[in-house]
Amino acid sequence: MTCIQKEHALQAFYYLMAVDGSIDDEELELFDHIGEELDAEHFHDYRQKLIDSCESRLHSYPDEDCYDVIVEGVDEAVSHRTDAQDDGVVPRLLLWDMLAAAYADGNYDPAECKLIRHIARTVVKERSLYPEMEHLMRSAHSVRDELAWITSSDRPYAEVQPVVEILQEREAAIQLAATQLVADEMVPEPPAAMTVRKDMFDIAAENVDKAVTPVLGQVQQGVQGAADSVKQAVVKVPGVAKAGDAVNSAVKTMGDALNPVGDEVRKQAGNAAQEAKKQADNAANAVKGFVGGLFGGKH
Repeated sequence: MTCIQKEHALQAFYYLMAVDGSIDDEELELFDHIGEELDAEHFHDYRQKLIDSCESRLHSYPDEDCYDVIVEGVDEAVSHRTDAQDDGVVPRLLLWDMLAAAYADGNYDPAECKLIRHIARTVVKERSLYPEMEHLMRSAHSVRDELAWITSSDRPYAEVQPVVEILQEREAAIQLAATQLVADEMVPEPPAAMTVRKDMFDIAAENVDKAVTPVLGQVQQGVQGAADSVKQAVVKVPGVAKAGDAVNSAVKTMGDALNPVGDEVRKQAGNAAQEAKKQADNAANAVKGFVGGLFGGKH
């Protein structure tokens, strides 16, 4: 799996902020926070050069060509790839973070929507992914608005506390679903060894689906018991936050069928499980910690 180099992913972010015609101080502050989140070690070394490069491109053409120029700049930026996940951003995470940034001010501008849809078509190339992410982001934004309203009301805390807890539970369900969408791309490819029926990753994927599908359904229906689904999914079935355990569970499910393949396969499976757990945790942290992701950080 290839990733977009961090510096060039940040170029794409900058173009997204410029697509509505201007970049204000709050957006620059957001851009700096994104840079520190994605590339804390190097961001400040190339920040100004990156901004100057983007601005030079934007001012080299008349205003009526602005959108097309930005699309060309984004296409060029996301073409810079790396095979090292530590040095890059996976396309799904780029899409999610762009949606988060676009929704951060509460106004999803039509030009931002058009550009993000272009990125979804040309970079992610999964037709169903953008609608799923957009739905989750809209849901998260609605929950955040409700939380802001209820916590600023004059009603007694004892009266609003149950509502606040329900909203926080819905937020947790949305976070889990978003993490699953990102983690799907970050989990490593399966080892070469296969069995005559299903390989361990097939079973792990089924386990993850079982964990997440009820949660997505609860988010879409807006019901109040979303947190129970989150808790039950993680306890009863290996979920996204336990991607490594999902793979291990698959190995156990294989039982004797795996034995003829030998110890080397079990070793590969163990290594894959550890890597899957690491990458799923990375996905969860990325979704939860991102400033515009509505699940933590700045609000």
